[in-house]
Parts: sequence; C-alpha cells; structure tokens
Amino acid sequence: MSSTLAPPAKHRHAAGDKARSAKVRQLCELMESPTLRGAVSSLLGPEFAWAPHRALHNSEPVEHAGGGFDPFENAPRMGKGSIAGSGWHQDGHSRAGRARWHRPRAVNVFYFAHDVPLAMGPTRLLAGSHLYANLHGIEARQVFMRAMPAGALVIAHFDLGHAGAPNRTDRSRYMLKFVALRQRNPRRAAGADEDARWHTPDGLLNPHIVPHAWEHSWRWLRGLPGAAPLADVAAALGPLPPTVVNSTPRHAERYDFLTLFAHWISTVLEENREGREF
Repeated sequence: MSSTLAPPAKHRHAAGDKARSAKVRQLCELMESPTLRGAVSSLLGPEFAWAPHRALHNSEPVEHAGGGFDPFENAPRMGKGSIAGSGWHQDGHSRAGRARWHRPRAVNVFYFAHDVPLAMGPTRLLAGSHLYANLHGIEARQVFMRAMPAGALVIAHFDLGHAGAPNRTDRSRYMLKFVALRQRNPRRAAGADEDARWHTPDGLLNPHIVPHAWEHSWRWLRGLPGAAPLADVAAALGPLPPTVVNSTPRHAERYDFLTLFAHWISTVLEENREGREF
C-alpha cells in the first residue's frame, strides 16, 4: 500500500495528494474499519464525520544528515521536496480564525502505511499542548516520538502540537492525515455514573498538571449532569492569554474557580427549588 501512496514527484502537492488519496480504495476501507471507527467514536461519538481533509505528508531523505537528532528541536532541516513541516505547530480550523477547544471536538488521525523507524522521522507530538492557546514555553519533556510499525494509527486531539522530523534514511517516508469532527454533544450512556471520578494517570509527559481541566472533559465525554454547563463556561472564557497560557498556577486557578462556581450555582438552584432563603 505504501507504493500506492507514493505519487510521482511532479504531483507532490497538497491538492494533488488530497484528490489522489480520496480515490485509493484501501484508504476508504481503512476509514470504515471497525477498529478505527470504534476508536474515533469513543472520542467523538458514533455520529462523527470525516472532514474532506486528506493530506499526504512525504518526508524525503536529508542530504548529508550525519549525527543524531534532538526530538525537541524546532524546524530542523528536512529533505528537499518534503511536504511534512518540521516546525512545532497546532493545526488551524479555518482561515477565519484559530479557535481552540479544550473539549474533544475534532481529532487528527495520523496513518503510517509502512514501517517508520526513528531515523526515518515519525511525527512528533507535544503532550498536553491541546490546552494551549499557542506553543510558547513548551518543554522538551513533553515530546512524544516513537517508531511506527506499518499500519500504525495515531489519534490525537486536533489542537495538539506536533511536527515532522528529519528523514535520515535513504527512503521516502509517507504519512497520511485525516480529520474527524464531532457532530453532537455527548449523551449520557448506561453506566456513566460508575467510577465517574477522574483519576490522573501516572507517568504523564506533560509538565502542567491540571486535573480539573481533565476532569471537566472526562465528565463531559460521559454525558454526566452538570458537566456540559461547566464546560460551556470554560469555553466562553476562551483560550488562556499567551502570556499565561503555559502557566500551571493560572490555568489551575481558572478551572478551580469554575469548579467552585459550578458547585455554588448548584447549591443556589437547589435552595431555590426548595423555597428556602439564601
């Protein structure tokens, strides 16, 4: 399948790649496979839709690469003719704006049709950066970069920072990116109340520990009462200003405030329903 994805050099441009990839029968089968649809549905709901975006990212061998490579390096030199960008970035939703969603409204799906060892430059990701308004102040320990076996799929929050990496082999590297979109808010499912409390995993790569932010998304995804209105308040406040976007105390304080505010509102509404003074 990797040979099917490799267009002639003169056709290696975004529009050509999108048109070509849409006609590859195996890719249609991939997008409709129970494994992929199940994984994406668990994040975006069963009614999710594939966006028209089909971007084939090629990374050509770097001439005279030599030496090693720092996975945290921003915009390292890429091989001539590469479409894959090596600078850290967050994808844009449209040319009209760069809105960011803390809640999972869209995901990027990175597909590797052939083996991609580290020397070939698999896509790099920045853990936790989907909560950032920009990528100022990122840290090396956030970098996630792994060798990808043939057929590997990586599903990432649409706002997660990522970048290509130099291809230090003698073969071209290909990665195909899809975008999936949520179509409706989550609905409460059977068993949603079971162990509904958020548990922060061990061994996280991101340096900014914001359990309230993660808990809001966790509860919203489960369709639990009270989660959606609270998340709506967070969304209304918008992304954090660039000057404090990566400041753990300020980020945590905002979600702490929203948590307390939600509890206060719930108490007021309950008191009002019971006709008591407050």
